[in-house]
Amino acid sequence: MRVAIITDTHYGARKGSKYLHDYFEMFYRDVFFPSLEEHKIDTVIHMGDIFDSRKAIDLKSLEWAKRVVFEPLKKYKVYAIIGNHDCYYKDTNHVNSPELLLQNYPNPFNPSTQVEFRLEHSQNIKISIFNAKGELIDIISNKKYEAGFHSIIWTPNNISSGLYIVSIIANDGIHNHKVLFLK
Repeated sequence: MRVAIITDTHYGARKGSKYLHDYFEMFYRDVFFPSLEEHKIDTVIHMGDIFDSRKAIDLKSLEWAKRVVFEPLKKYKVYAIIGNHDCYYKDTNHVNSPELLLQNYPNPFNPSTQVEFRLEHSQNIKISIFNAKGELIDIISNKKYEAGFHSIIWTPNNISSGLYIVSIIANDGIHNHKVLFLK
């Protein structure tokens, strides 16, 4: 195993400054990811303070981080240690890590959203959609997946704008998160 350690990236610094984003995009594209390839790095450890704000993450910065950093990181094993800037979900004790933040994107959405998940081992996964009353609206997947990263596009049919729950049933339990569909 060959490891790269990064820390204090503070994505979204200075209120999502375009200047900083452009500069760091150049760094990741021209220096960071080519260095990982050149040195045959297979594991990346982030030591914390992934995002800059302690209270919220703006969608522009989140979109930038996904496109520039998280998408290219999908081919590596990635571990994150939570820093003092990394915040928590309001409705769970789970840490607000990039993996959790990006389970559905975009959110809110129209006409479709991507349901993303990563598996350490192959297993059966069932992904269901429920409305705010708890009624089943759709089953978008029910099959065995191999270990690795997976992305499924959900394009709802004949539903109204509103809050929906994406429920992923896996070997380690049930993972629910909210999505907002806007017409």
